[in-house]
Amino acid sequence: MTLGRFEIVRLGGMTLGRAICLPGWRWSEHVGRRLGQKRCLIEQLGLVIAGAAAVRFPSGRINVMRRGDLFYVPSEPHE
Repeated sequence: MTLGRFEIVRLGGMTLGRAICLPGWRWSEHVGRRLGQKRCLIEQLGLVIAGAAAVRFPSGRINVMRRGDLFYVPSEPHE
């Protein structure tokens, strides 16, 4: 079963993406495993349209983002 998908649109010099993740989706399992990486290093700016998501940093800090939240995730390692 696929727990998520990612759609990308390029407009001029910008890249926009839409992530659809179902409960149970984890970057380390569903993306990182294929890349041989445990954490994502990509900076992200987004808006949660529905549901909720969380990002965890190696320090143990967890940011929970809910519908309507505008968020920024720095390029430091995160899950």
